[in-house]
Amino acid sequence: MAFLALGGRPGNQGGGSRSWVNPTANLLNVAVSRAKRRIYVIDNLADWRQGTYTSRIAKDLPAGGK
Repeated sequence: MAFLALGGRPGNQGGGSRSWVNPTANLLNVAVSRAKRRIYVIDNLADWRQGTYTSRIAKDLPAGGK
C-alpha cells in the first residue's frame, strides 16, 4: 500500500506545483509502480484532474472520502 500526497495550494495559487508534476510521467510512474497493490492519492481532485498525467489518475481511480 502506498500514499501519494499531491499537495499544493487550491485553485490558481497551486498551479506551480501541478505543472511541476505533469510535464512527464516519470514522477507519477515511480509512485504508482512502487505501490504494487494499492495506492491512495490524497489531494483536491478538482484541481489535479486538469493535468496531463494527474488527470489519468483522476479518471482511473475511484474517488472516495470527502
